[in-house]
Amino acid sequence: MSRIALVHDYFVELGGAERVVEAIHDSFPRAPLYTTVALPKYVPGRLRAADIRTSILQHLPAMDRRFRHYFMLYPFAVENFDLSSYDLIFSSSSGYAKGVRKRRNAIHVCYCYTPMRWVWRYDDYVAREGFGKGIRGLLPLFLWGLRK
Repeated sequence: MSRIALVHDYFVELGGAERVVEAIHDSFPRAPLYTTVALPKYVPGRLRAADIRTSILQHLPAMDRRFRHYFMLYPFAVENFDLSSYDLIFSSSSGYAKGVRKRRNAIHVCYCYTPMRWVWRYDDYVAREGFGKGIRGLLPLFLWGLRK
Protein backbone atom coordinates (compact mmCIF):
# COMPACT_ATOMS: atom_id res chain seq x y z
CA MET A 1 0.00 0.00 0.00
CA SER A 2 1.23 3.49 -0.85
CA ARG A 3 2.24 5.89 1.87
CA ILE A 4 0.44 9.20 1.39
CA ALA A 5 1.17 12.65 2.84
CA LEU A 6 -0.78 15.88 2.52
CA VAL A 7 0.86 19.32 2.57
CA HIS A 8 -0.83 22.71 2.94
CA ASP A 9 0.75 26.19 2.97
CA TYR A 10 -0.57 27.20 6.41
CA PHE A 11 -3.67 27.51 8.56
CA VAL A 12 -3.65 31.21 9.44
CA GLU A 13 -7.10 32.12 8.14
CA LEU A 14 -10.19 30.14 7.29
CA GLY A 15 -11.22 30.21 3.66
CA GLY A 16 -11.80 28.08 0.62
CA ALA A 17 -8.33 26.53 0.56
CA GLU A 18 -8.75 25.20 4.08
CA ARG A 19 -12.06 23.64 3.13
CA VAL A 20 -10.44 21.98 0.11
CA VAL A 21 -7.74 20.50 2.37
CA GLU A 22 -10.46 19.25 4.67
CA ALA A 23 -12.16 17.50 1.72
CA ILE A 24 -8.87 16.01 0.49
CA HIS A 25 -8.16 14.74 3.98
CA ASP A 26 -11.61 13.11 4.05
CA SER A 27 -10.37 10.95 1.15
CA PHE A 28 -7.12 10.10 2.96
CA PRO A 29 -7.99 10.26 6.67
CA ARG A 30 -4.86 8.42 7.85
CA ALA A 31 -2.46 10.62 5.89
CA PRO A 32 -0.44 13.06 7.98
CA LEU A 33 -0.95 16.71 7.11
CA TYR A 34 2.22 18.79 6.94
CA THR A 35 1.91 22.56 7.20
CA THR A 36 4.18 25.43 8.09
CA VAL A 37 1.84 26.88 10.73
CA ALA A 38 -1.50 25.77 12.20
CA LEU A 39 -3.21 28.36 14.36
CA PRO A 40 -5.86 26.31 16.22
CA LYS A 41 -8.77 28.67 15.56
CA TYR A 42 -8.15 28.37 11.80
CA VAL A 43 -7.95 24.59 11.57
CA PRO A 44 -11.29 23.38 10.13
CA GLY A 45 -13.41 21.22 12.41
CA ARG A 46 -12.88 17.84 10.75
CA LEU A 47 -9.11 18.38 10.69
CA ARG A 48 -8.78 19.00 14.41
CA ALA A 49 -8.36 15.28 15.07
CA ALA A 50 -5.95 14.84 12.13
CA ASP A 51 -2.23 14.13 12.44
CA ILE A 52 -1.06 17.70 11.75
CA ARG A 53 2.70 18.18 11.61
CA THR A 54 3.88 21.76 11.73
CA SER A 55 7.27 23.29 11.01
CA ILE A 56 9.56 25.14 13.37
CA LEU A 57 7.79 28.34 12.25
CA GLN A 58 4.87 27.34 14.47
CA HIS A 59 6.89 28.45 17.49
CA LEU A 60 8.06 31.87 16.30
CA PRO A 61 6.99 34.87 18.40
CA ALA A 62 3.66 36.55 17.59
CA MET A 63 2.96 34.08 14.78
CA ASP A 64 -0.78 34.50 15.32
CA ARG A 65 -0.60 38.24 14.61
CA ARG A 66 2.43 38.62 12.36
CA PHE A 67 2.47 35.49 10.22
CA ARG A 68 2.86 37.60 7.07
CA HIS A 69 6.10 39.06 8.39
CA TYR A 70 7.72 35.63 8.27
CA PHE A 71 6.93 35.10 4.58
CA MET A 72 10.59 34.68 3.58
CA LEU A 73 10.87 31.63 5.84
CA TYR A 74 7.92 29.62 4.48
CA PRO A 75 9.72 28.18 1.42
CA PHE A 76 12.58 26.94 3.60
CA ALA A 77 10.17 25.38 6.09
CA VAL A 78 8.34 23.50 3.32
CA GLU A 79 11.58 22.33 1.71
CA ASN A 80 12.69 20.90 5.05
CA PHE A 81 9.73 18.60 5.61
CA ASP A 82 11.03 15.04 5.52
CA LEU A 83 8.71 13.39 3.01
CA SER A 84 11.19 10.73 1.93
CA SER A 85 9.05 7.84 3.18
CA TYR A 86 5.97 8.79 1.14
CA ASP A 87 5.02 7.43 -2.27
CA LEU A 88 2.32 10.00 -3.00
CA ILE A 89 2.24 13.63 -1.86
CA PHE A 90 -0.80 15.86 -2.31
CA SER A 91 -0.12 19.54 -1.77
CA SER A 92 -2.64 22.34 -1.45
CA SER A 93 -0.93 25.57 -2.35
CA SER A 94 -1.11 29.09 -3.63
CA GLY A 95 2.57 29.55 -3.08
CA TYR A 96 4.71 27.53 -0.72
CA ALA A 97 3.54 23.92 -0.32
CA LYS A 98 4.04 23.23 -4.01
CA GLY A 99 7.78 23.50 -3.31
CA VAL A 100 8.01 20.30 -1.25
CA ARG A 101 10.97 18.05 -1.83
CA LYS A 102 10.24 14.42 -2.53
CA ARG A 103 12.26 11.37 -3.29
CA ARG A 104 12.95 10.60 -6.93
CA ASN A 105 10.24 8.00 -7.57
CA ALA A 106 7.50 9.60 -5.46
CA ILE A 107 4.55 11.34 -7.10
CA HIS A 108 3.60 14.90 -6.21
CA VAL A 109 0.15 16.21 -7.12
CA CYS A 110 -0.46 19.89 -6.39
CA TYR A 111 -3.89 21.49 -6.10
CA CYS A 112 -2.65 24.98 -6.95
CA TYR A 113 -4.95 27.90 -6.21
CA THR A 114 -4.65 31.33 -7.77
CA PRO A 115 -0.96 32.18 -7.50
CA MET A 116 0.10 34.68 -4.86
CA ARG A 117 -0.79 37.99 -6.45
CA TRP A 118 1.40 39.90 -4.02
CA VAL A 119 4.49 38.33 -5.58
CA TRP A 120 3.95 40.55 -8.62
CA ARG A 121 2.42 43.52 -6.78
CA TYR A 122 4.65 43.49 -3.75
CA ASP A 123 4.75 47.28 -3.27
CA ASP A 124 1.11 47.23 -2.15
CA TYR A 125 1.79 44.26 0.12
CA VAL A 126 4.86 45.84 1.71
CA ALA A 127 3.03 49.13 2.32
CA ARG A 128 -0.02 47.39 3.82
CA GLU A 129 2.04 45.18 6.13
CA GLY A 130 4.35 48.01 7.21
CA PHE A 131 7.68 46.45 6.21
CA GLY A 132 10.77 48.63 6.42
CA LYS A 133 13.14 49.69 3.66
CA GLY A 134 15.48 46.75 4.30
CA ILE A 135 12.82 44.18 3.50
CA ARG A 136 11.62 46.28 0.59
CA GLY A 137 15.12 46.18 -0.91
CA LEU A 138 15.58 42.42 -0.45
CA LEU A 139 12.12 41.46 -1.63
CA PRO A 140 12.79 41.40 -5.40
CA LEU A 141 15.63 38.89 -4.90
CA PHE A 142 13.47 36.63 -2.79
CA LEU A 143 10.40 36.84 -5.02
CA TRP A 144 12.25 35.73 -8.13
CA GLY A 145 12.18 32.14 -6.88
CA LEU A 146 8.50 32.27 -5.92
CA ARG A 147 7.32 33.41 -9.34
CA LYS A 148 7.91 30.06 -10.97
